[in-house]
Amino acid sequence: MFDSQKMNHSPAQKRVIKIKSHEFFKTEEHVNSGLSKQDELDNIQNEIRSAMEQLNLLKTQQAKQIETTKKEIETEKNNWQQEKNEWIEKAKEEGYKSGYSAGEEQALREYRDLIDQTNSVIQRANEEYHAIVAKSDESILNLAIYVAEKILNQKIEEDSNAFFDIIKIAIKELQDQSDISIYLHPNKYSFVLDHKQELTQLLENNLKLSIYVKEELDVNACIVEHPFGQIDASIDTQLSQIKQILQDVVQENGHE
Repeated sequence: MFDSQKMNHSPAQKRVIKIKSHEFFKTEEHVNSGLSKQDELDNIQNEIRSAMEQLNLLKTQQAKQIETTKKEIETEKNNWQQEKNEWIEKAKEEGYKSGYSAGEEQALREYRDLIDQTNSVIQRANEEYHAIVAKSDESILNLAIYVAEKILNQKIEEDSNAFFDIIKIAIKELQDQSDISIYLHPNKYSFVLDHKQELTQLLENNLKLSIYVKEELDVNACIVEHPFGQIDASIDTQLSQIKQILQDVVQENGHE
């Protein structure tokens, strides 16, 4: 009988131990098991250590994944920034081209109108000046004498026809000698115009300086027309050559 009871309890013990290995939180079966409190504690600590190891592993994997994701995000951000800048530049370029093409003709017309107005004002001032001189008998007479001595190399004879011819020459000579004309590309017009006062101071009172815009000239070209010819000065030595030309004109007038 003793053996029979022992045999009857053995399966139960095996069953309880088997269940306890998976469900150690069932307190009633803990009491019936053959495990000691220390064994139970050891099992719990082992499972805790295992869980902590898995948690640490997950944390490590998570940290790596976060770092990888950050790098991917930064790469995508940089790519997008570059792409955005390219689109912005493209939009600016297209917008500029579109706006320039749309307003190019109007802007060119306005620019040419401004040039025409500038030249027109200078031209009208010159015409008024010549008209005043033409009406001045004393100015015409004095200049007629100067021109007669220069061109004819003789004294005026008391001949009305000859004197009339001298008057006509005088007007033409006044226009030739009193006008120094400088023609410039539009881009260089303001540069030389700012120095006009300095250039004018080199002239005698009977000499007049005019500055014009001439679109067909090269950007670095400068044409100086004076009574003795025409000079094409480059922009590098433009001011010095213009000064020299004006000084030569003054000296030539002084010698004659």
